[in-house]
Amino acid sequence: MNHKLGLTLLLALAVGLALPALADNTIYGPSGLFRVPDARVVAPPGLLSSAYLAHDVANTVAVTVGVIPDLELSPAWVDPSPGGAETIISAKWQLWEEQGSRPAVAAGVYDISDEINFTLYGVAQKGFNVGSTPVNVVAGFGEHRSLVDGFFCGAELMLGNGISALVEYDGEDVNAGVRWPIAKQMLLTAGSVDGGLTAGLQYTMR
Repeated sequence: MNHKLGLTLLLALAVGLALPALADNTIYGPSGLFRVPDARVVAPPGLLSSAYLAHDVANTVAVTVGVIPDLELSPAWVDPSPGGAETIISAKWQLWEEQGSRPAVAAGVYDISDEINFTLYGVAQKGFNVGSTPVNVVAGFGEHRSLVDGFFCGAELMLGNGISALVEYDGEDVNAGVRWPIAKQMLLTAGSVDGGLTAGLQYTMR
């Protein structure tokens, strides 16, 4: 899938009515899609724990915690490919929630101590209906040559029974995959990131 096709798919999703959304971990921890963060945050005392195996990208173990309303912290162990394993901490602050026609907006930072790649970003998110299918669309901007490189965007289509389809453009690559529940409070994510197979398992405490 090339960049133009991915962006066209994302734009085609941006029609309909607003819907609420729940948070799920990215590969590096902060809630979002695969690499792209969204504007949601984990509400306290919620906790998301996840482990990802992403071929030629990174293997990670992360915990995202709702610290106070509108603020989440995400410590993570990251073994990038190539590179040595590091422990990083990320944070995201939701500036305001989605209300009516107004999107949710958040600001965040990957890797606060710059162990791998310090990354500031801002992101907006809006929920829609495409026919009878709920869709959440995100778009934002991150620092150039960082974990999200310049303009990024993505969408999650809610297919029912807790299953969703993901597509994103992380500033360099178009990534796509699916999420589905495999047990109570457990979610499996699988797809292609940076052209390689990626799989992740998440456990949710809300």
